[in-house]
Amino acid sequence: MSYHLSKTSMANMEGCHPDLIKLAQHTIVRTRHDFGIRETSVRTVQQQVEFLEQGWSTTMNSRHIPENNACGLSCAIDFFAYDKDGNITSSAEYYKRISQDFVTCAIQLGIPIELGALFGTFFDGGHVQLAWIYEPAARRRR
Repeated sequence: MSYHLSKTSMANMEGCHPDLIKLAQHTIVRTRHDFGIRETSVRTVQQQVEFLEQGWSTTMNSRHIPENNACGLSCAIDFFAYDKDGNITSSAEYYKRISQDFVTCAIQLGIPIELGALFGTFFDGGHVQLAWIYEPAARRRR
């Protein structure tokens, strides 16, 4: 079965790096599990502060914040998975499989990525970001 990103998912990637959008579009038609892009992928510094306070993030060094990235765009997306019945699920099984599909497609396209599922300090199963090697280290927010 082939899936596609909805208009809402595409709108949620407005302001994202074009390589990340290309990767999401490539992955959705190759995955065995449907997914969508959660909310807007661009965050302000104030939104990130709120995410820290609520425990939804552990860093101000977020790739979602355009000012953290030399390109001035968001370099991260968050996705949600649909189960086999078409309902949004929090089952790690789906997030792991979709993440594997993102890795496979990233290799095919030559786009280095990092997965929130592999963060050492915080499991963020639905997070995909362009690898920091895409950006000079000096631009990282400390």
